[in-house]
Amino acid sequence: MDGIEKGYGLKHLVEASRRITTHLELDLVLGQVVTSLTSELGAVYATVWLVEKGDKCGDCGLKHECLENDECLHLKAWDGPEGNNGSTDSRAPVGMLKIGTIAQSKSPYFSVDVISDPMLADPVWAMAKGIKAAAVFPLVADERLIGVLGYYGERPIDPELGDILLCFAHLAATAIEDSEQHERVRQSEETFKSLVDGAVDPVLIFDPDGSIINASRSACQMLGYDKDTLLNIDVRDLDVASESRLTSFFNAAGSGGVITYETTLLSSTREPLSVEVRAGSIKYGGIPAVQAFIRDISERKRLERRKADLIAMITHDLRAPLSVILGYSEVIKDQYWAGLPDFVREGIDAITVSGEKLQSMIEDYLNLSKMEAGILTMKKVTVSIPALVNRAMDTVMLKSGEKGLKLTVSCPADLPDIQADPKHLERAVVNLLTNAVKYTPRGGSISVECLVDQVAGITEFSVTDTGIGIGPDELTKIFDKYYRSEKSGGKGVGLGLAIVKSVVEAHGGSVSVESGVGAGSTFKVRLPVA
Repeated sequence: MDGIEKGYGLKHLVEASRRITTHLELDLVLGQVVTSLTSELGAVYATVWLVEKGDKCGDCGLKHECLENDECLHLKAWDGPEGNNGSTDSRAPVGMLKIGTIAQSKSPYFSVDVISDPMLADPVWAMAKGIKAAAVFPLVADERLIGVLGYYGERPIDPELGDILLCFAHLAATAIEDSEQHERVRQSEETFKSLVDGAVDPVLIFDPDGSIINASRSACQMLGYDKDTLLNIDVRDLDVASESRLTSFFNAAGSGGVITYETTLLSSTREPLSVEVRAGSIKYGGIPAVQAFIRDISERKRLERRKADLIAMITHDLRAPLSVILGYSEVIKDQYWAGLPDFVREGIDAITVSGEKLQSMIEDYLNLSKMEAGILTMKKVTVSIPALVNRAMDTVMLKSGEKGLKLTVSCPADLPDIQADPKHLERAVVNLLTNAVKYTPRGGSISVECLVDQVAGITEFSVTDTGIGIGPDELTKIFDKYYRSEKSGGKGVGLGLAIVKSVVEAHGGSVSVESGVGAGSTFKVRLPVA
């Protein structure tokens, strides 16, 4: 592939993402990662290195002696013109050599001239293979370095391709982490199969008729029944799909097989519970029975839905056509507005508003990814907090007016200026105000207050609403990327407050929240004056 045709990059990213999320087996995922880089994203060569501890690489051929707790990068997969069957026994201690130094930094490394770049490949190899540019992405999951992704190409890496590769690296890290977690779960489940009646983990045992004849204590807790009640319940009452499975249970399990499936169980309160079930045949009290091991996957399902929402957002080739849509909307307003019927004007306005909202969502995701990777530069200038807050208030004025909300601002004009990136900081304030408007019932109020602590050298501004409030179980999660409150009704992708936190911390500040259910919320942002 000679490169990514401009404007179609996201289509290639979608296909590459589909490839690496199709499998859960680690070897297959790694193979798809490097193959996707070469077949979809224009790499000539691609590599994936994974981190392993010193006790796993005793056969390391490097001269560096690994200690028990050392971390070492192992080349696990690569692809290029010769295929992906080459040697994968290379090693590099984290923090040493070229690849290890980049890995330790946890920041992407871009090279526009590989041949003369001392941080990257052998210049003789690069020249022979026609390699001119490269990008190396440390793969990080939950702030833990899990490996490194290498991209080597014949053409320069422009900003569009850089953003695409950065998104792909994040998706690859997630896919690898998921596959490793899958393997850990698989091994755990193999051990779990040996548990019998009375096991701590959720277990249901039922006879060929579907009558539950035993249940572990944890199964009773999960489903909300006491044991006596549960033993008088038919498995069909918990899982309406069991009727069609009972025969297959015993046919497969009776021949030594194990059935694994996902289903929805109904608790004692009839609340649906997403579970994964592994069922096998046993003899219980001298009669044939099925022992079903149950794993709660509700959280995984929620995460999958959020991941699906995100991928759905980037699966469309948005940026280029969106610019055309907004551009033509502006041309129509400038040149043809006066002669248009009212209903056409309303349509053009709707197109513009929706397009700008979608454009904002795309920028949020890309900017957050860049901030997390440490490659988004804050362009700091002298900023007036009162002026910035007033501009942010203007963006929510219409929506708050529709809900009849009262807006008040208390920002003294003599507040000292701060050094900040006005674009990103204003976006953070807008996000806080948008949330306040969203979660404040009609007729409520929102207030913004600014003050300065000269002794501490801190400027603080707070956004207080009379909204529905935040429960204690959510207070520790609301700044997490992709977290969406159940009260949001499934709207949004959960990036707003994560962006607030990232932007504020990038300015050397902090953000906090005080709230309670039904008591409204107050978000406080503290920034250094100097």
